[in-house]
Amino acid sequence: MSMMETMIESKTKNILKRDYSHIEHPSTAYARITKVSGNEYNLKILDEGKAVDTRFPEIPRVKSDRVFELGDIVAITLLYGKLSHVYILGKVI
Repeated sequence: MSMMETMIESKTKNILKRDYSHIEHPSTAYARITKVSGNEYNLKILDEGKAVDTRFPEIPRVKSDRVFELGDIVAITLLYGKLSHVYILGKVI
């Protein structure tokens, strides 16, 4: 790759990360409940095959007005693609 191509690729990646960070993460995904504390849940994002997706850290203290049990698989949404804005949509049956 030439120096010009490398520079363009780097600049494009920076613009995408800065202005379109929501496309870096899926908007919806499977997640497993890894901890339950009242109405707060820790979640581990799963891949399409429902295996742990190691690209994502465990997400702590996600609040929900629904009741889930440890080990349940739920559907979640990442508002604007941000891991800090996670909402549990419901249990996956």
